[in-house]
Amino acid sequence: MLVAAFLLIAAAVMAAMLLWSLSVYALPLWIGALTAMATWQAGNDLVLCAIAGLAAATATLILGHWLLAMTSSPLLRAFVALGFALPAAVAGYHAAHGLAVHVLTPQWVRTVVSLLCAVLIGGSAWTRCLAPPRRV
Repeated sequence: MLVAAFLLIAAAVMAAMLLWSLSVYALPLWIGALTAMATWQAGNDLVLCAIAGLAAATATLILGHWLLAMTSSPLLRAFVALGFALPAAVAGYHAAHGLAVHVLTPQWVRTVVSLLCAVLIGGSAWTRCLAPPRRV
């Protein structure tokens, strides 16, 4: 029983680290999934849906990074970073809520923990988007 508890904690920490590091990619993932679903609803083949979703996600990521790199206006950079941070915050909220449902009993505690995680994940994505590029 003790080993299972430690494995559960380790899995939760690894999932949180994965969410933290991949939070910037929530917007391209959402755009790609939305495009793939729209292509599927139009009656196209599964392979075409996957290609369309991948192309839309890639284009979103490239356009976002290009706008962040080429724009000198802090206001426009903040809006682009906000576009990447909001879906990351929503993903953080739902991931924390999914874990909190199994661990925490009172609903208000679950909501507070989920909102705190949403703020942390969204803030992390915001910071990563607005950080100056690293020189190699």
